[in-house]
Amino acid sequence: MISPKRLGIYLLLLSSLGSIYAYLAFSSVNIAFLYSKDGSKSLGAFAEASTWLAKNLSKNETALVPMSSVFYVLAPELRNNLMPFKSLWDSVDVIYRANTTIDEVTRIRMYLINLLKTDSKIKYIVRDWGDPYSTSIFNLDSYDELMSILRETAVFSFNLSTNWSNKITIYERVQ
Repeated sequence: MISPKRLGIYLLLLSSLGSIYAYLAFSSVNIAFLYSKDGSKSLGAFAEASTWLAKNLSKNETALVPMSSVFYVLAPELRNNLMPFKSLWDSVDVIYRANTTIDEVTRIRMYLINLLKTDSKIKYIVRDWGDPYSTSIFNLDSYDELMSILRETAVFSFNLSTNWSNKITIYERVQ
């Protein structure tokens, strides 16, 4: 039989654990709410970009996009008009990895430049902040002609509750 003093200690420990679990559960729900609230802001920028592309791409034109699956979900009518950045990497036979070299990214960037010069179907290039296939190409310090054959056409910005902000930029290929 458990003594009343020992039973009191067990009950106190159990109630303390219950309080800790309740606090953790509340904190998790609160953090999840903040992240989903912020997530909807960044997803909103993708939704605006998808709507813009749907209005501005004709049936025989293509847009090079990051995270193509997001665009496919937001604007299924664009399925035949989108080309994922990953396809550039596949065409040059380079696999994105942590130790991807500058030479490999330069090869992909040069492939993109040549593609833009030769494939008149590609009208827009969409740049975001998180897709590794596109950010590697755009963040490369290179003095080639990529940015001279592109013109910024539309920007969809957002700000998160943490004061972090970013944007999705749509570039049009200069004819």
